[in-house]
Amino acid sequence: MTIKPKNIVVIVNGERRSLAWLIENAAAATDVRVENCAGLTALPELPAATAVWVYNCAGLILLNAGKDRRGYQFVGVRICGAWRIIAGCRNLSAAEALWHWSDNPECLALAKNLISQFEAMAREEAVK
Repeated sequence: MTIKPKNIVVIVNGERRSLAWLIENAAAATDVRVENCAGLTALPELPAATAVWVYNCAGLILLNAGKDRRGYQFVGVRICGAWRIIAGCRNLSAAEALWHWSDNPECLALAKNLISQFEAMAREEAVK
């Protein structure tokens, strides 16, 4: 059974909406809550989001590299089919992360950890 975006319910700015609505109105979404969405495998691009909460979404893979000394959690998530590194206010591709943190050894190591996890996931998917 394929789950369609119109059948996945999310909370956007305090209102129940479908994932299809969120995709079409992503620029208006500042607070996004996704709960119990087993069929969700990637998040759409959310350019205006200041808070994104994800709970119990087995199909959505979140990779964790840990926190830096400032307390920023480094997380990898697939958005629109591409892996992104989220840390603090940053939402970067792997290449952008390597460049951005090139002069910060601690953050660079966390980003590289996520990139190695992305590569491992790609190898696993290629085998399937």
